[in-house]
Amino acid sequence: MRRLVLVVVLASTSALRRVVTPTAQRPWLALTRDADTALALRALSGAAKDDVRGIARPDAEVPILPACTYWIGAAFRSWLGSTDPIAVGRDPRVSSEDLSTAFCRGAEAYDAGPATTPAMLESLLGSSAVYAGSVFVTASHLPAEWNGLKLFSRQLGRGLNKVD
Repeated sequence: MRRLVLVVVLASTSALRRVVTPTAQRPWLALTRDADTALALRALSGAAKDDVRGIARPDAEVPILPACTYWIGAAFRSWLGSTDPIAVGRDPRVSSEDLSTAFCRGAEAYDAGPATTPAMLESLLGSSAVYAGSVFVTASHLPAEWNGLKLFSRQLGRGLNKVD
């Protein structure tokens, strides 16, 4: 089994905060399945060819909301087909923490807190890697109202948007 090699933010699985329950500050974590699945599908269908991206507002044409990232997280966990941990990092955008928390809950993942894209990929590489997958909540260079998910797989050794 591979274990964690290099991570600026991810020291170990035990150092991460596992997010599995709604809080009084974030009541949207108590979700209803039908509406949320539709929102998640809209976010994915609007993602084009580069990760999952959308505008972090409910009135946007292609929104990316906590409800979306919850179901995307659940689907990612299922797709990985592994019970090994998943790590979720985020950039400093205003919407990133809520999107990250919802993804963690849906994927039963660990919150790595503020991170970088390379740190989330590096957490999967090397002979000591323990994470089955990782996610970085960011919209990179896009304007502040945008956000998204970069998904990485240990098995593939790369991001899901990359083609060999």
